[in-house]
Amino acid sequence: MALSVVSMENIGGKATVVVECDKDGKSSQNSYSLAITELQGAAARTLAVQYATQTGGVSNARVEFPGAPYPVDALGNTIGDPKGQTIHRYRVDIPITQGIR
Repeated sequence: MALSVVSMENIGGKATVVVECDKDGKSSQNSYSLAITELQGAAARTLAVQYATQTGGVSNARVEFPGAPYPVDALGNTIGDPKGQTIHRYRVDIPITQGIR
């Protein structure tokens, strides 16, 4: 499984980094469980901090409490009710703040 940054919004030292897992459920339904587990792990938070520091210009970046992973369709739109819809992948929004030096 691979994690990647989809986007980042940075407003006044507070940023939100959106991280996506490449597990898409084509191999098995269990892939979604693995994707959720990976998005909740330390690797996702580390990726978000590195991205915010190197690309987003957030100095001394710190992770706040991330939200829950959520499903998206093939266009990247959030799926509110997955019944009858095709889940493409899972993402998580990771809030980042600028720490005090």
